[in-house]
Amino acid sequence: MNDVGILLPEQSLSEDWKRNFTPSSENYTSDEVIDAYLKGKEDGLNQHKVVLMEKLKSNLLKTVTHRNQLYEFLYKHSFTPETSFLKISSVYEFQILIIIPEKEYLKESFLETYKYASEIEKKVHDDTYNVFFSFTNSIDELNDDCLRSEGYLLQHIPATPVIKEKNRD
Repeated sequence: MNDVGILLPEQSLSEDWKRNFTPSSENYTSDEVIDAYLKGKEDGLNQHKVVLMEKLKSNLLKTVTHRNQLYEFLYKHSFTPETSFLKISSVYEFQILIIIPEKEYLKESFLETYKYASEIEKKVHDDTYNVFFSFTNSIDELNDDCLRSEGYLLQHIPATPVIKEKNRD
């Protein structure tokens, strides 16, 4: 429908043309419809951003929990992570690179850490969250530029062990 029919009073219409509706406040101009569409689209995109940011924050907290679980395993088995880096591949996928001293990394017993990390990855995997662990040793000083170019933009430096052995009576 075009806007002219709304604006024309009944008496100015010719006898051949009759209005097929009753003008009311429920009729909108095409500009009003387009403006409402654009406003709705903008509101929807803004809401989508809010939901994604909430999910990202929630998933980041999960990475901390799972990193701490792995740190707990490492400390329990006498390994000391020097630092770890986080790569956010998407809102739903995260990669954690853990740096271990060379002497510890080369121990055969360190292989158990890969099994444990794999168990965590499988256990927590779902449609909205995935975490993957990898390890490297600290032979030389890490090249921050290389890490950044690989997408590892966040770093965790443990100030103290994540957990301490509990006294068991």
